[in-house]
Amino acid sequence: MVWIRYGAPGQIRTADLLVRSQTLYPTELRAQMILQYSNAQAATSRLRFVNWRVVAVSRVLFVCIGNSCRSQMAEGFARTYGPDVILAQSAGLAPASMIAPLTHRVMREKNIDLAKHYPKGMDPDVVRTCDILINMSGQKLMPFGPAHVEDWRVRDPMGEDEDVFREVSNEIEQRVMRLILNLRAQQTHPQQAGFDSGQSGPGQ
Repeated sequence: MVWIRYGAPGQIRTADLLVRSQTLYPTELRAQMILQYSNAQAATSRLRFVNWRVVAVSRVLFVCIGNSCRSQMAEGFARTYGPDVILAQSAGLAPASMIAPLTHRVMREKNIDLAKHYPKGMDPDVVRTCDILINMSGQKLMPFGPAHVEDWRVRDPMGEDEDVFREVSNEIEQRVMRLILNLRAQQTHPQQAGFDSGQSGPGQ
């Protein structure tokens, strides 16, 4: 059983083991009934407090080649538009030394700052615990545990001009929004929603 201490609307700030069952407020009691986590750390990382209810969120890992362009864009959009349903991370099969300057530029045009982001490799712990893996690498990836794998065919803008970067960011933005809407629909109508977020086979 987990005691939830709420922070700002939209997130759970901390979780401690419940040591007493007295003086529970109605909202906290509902949350207590919903939560079945024995690990308090898992609860804080997987749950959100939305519209007076606690919901589980999906760990989504966006993957491309260098984690310098496409997957960084996707992570930025997911963190900005869908924090109520997604815990977003990104990685590259062969991470670059830095995020492409044009990636920063086109994302700033959408008021998304990637200044604190950096290219990362495929951390086994992150891969093993993700719920959805979005593959934009163009490489065939082996199944990773229970993760649902989607292949997005998105052009690699590396080495191209600013217009191409902008087109790619617009496409990824649309795909991420479809994914977010689909996950929100699953929370409302879990029997009707699937994982179709616009995938079209292995990307490149």
